[in-house]
Amino acid sequence: MYAVVAMKYRDDCVTLELDTGESILLPASDVTGLSIRVGSTISREGYDMMKEESRRFQCKRAAFDYLAIRPRTVSEMERYLTRKGFDVDMIRGAVEDLARSGYLNDEDYAARYIGARLRKKLVGRNLLAAELQRRGVSRHVISHALKVAGAQTAAIDEVYGLALKKYNSLGPAKNRVSKIASFLRGRGFDFDTITAVVERLRSEQGCEEDE
Repeated sequence: MYAVVAMKYRDDCVTLELDTGESILLPASDVTGLSIRVGSTISREGYDMMKEESRRFQCKRAAFDYLAIRPRTVSEMERYLTRKGFDVDMIRGAVEDLARSGYLNDEDYAARYIGARLRKKLVGRNLLAAELQRRGVSRHVISHALKVAGAQTAAIDEVYGLALKKYNSLGPAKNRVSKIASFLRGRGFDFDTITAVVERLRSEQGCEEDE
């Protein structure tokens, strides 16, 4: 048997201090429901149950703390909770709860990420896709999000404007066209877009490959 020697309340949780010197963190609602107070005794079975519930509660708290910094993908959350030492079943339960509540949604995350990224800087779908893949978003979700966000194909005029600005900044440097192509690849634009922009540069600026 275990005896509760002290109880510390904070926000939505209570820390039970046992006569063994151990502390157990529980949701306040659980403590109220179990009618636990200082002096209460806890059986071994009850102790094991509370330890399990405490671990689940800490897993969810860790997840919410992680989400408080910025939105996360399912994969990011799973990796984070794994690093925190929670077991697979506990993580799965926490992630499912968060998904049902709308706190985790890869489709929404991808759409918001793409929108925010494009507002900051003109980049291509390849770069957006690579960044989302690193965050664990599936290819199917990424493809759909790019289409919905209007990033399926970048506007040639916008990409050309970006390329022209870069082209002019290079001054009389050699191989400016090749450097522009490399620059656009780094920004994540696809082969067809880069080809169209380079051909337009050659046509409108009269530039050659080895100037």
